[in-house]
Amino acid sequence: MNEAQPIETAPRDRRILVFRPHFGWVGGKWNDDRFARRPRPFWDLDASYITITSMRESPPTHWTELPPEP
Repeated sequence: MNEAQPIETAPRDRRILVFRPHFGWVGGKWNDDRFARRPRPFWDLDASYITITSMRESPPTHWTELPPEP
């Protein structure tokens, strides 16, 4: 895995690995929430147990590239 970078430097045009304290690393992608009445962008994570509210209240702090596919 590449070295973790601050989430502020993360690309918003593709899936990456993001880190949330107390949850660990998970795949995710930026969601600009453009179809909502009051858009509130957030990191949309690849985990069914994480709700949108949880993602907005406890956003990731770091990111790294996804590993290459086998």
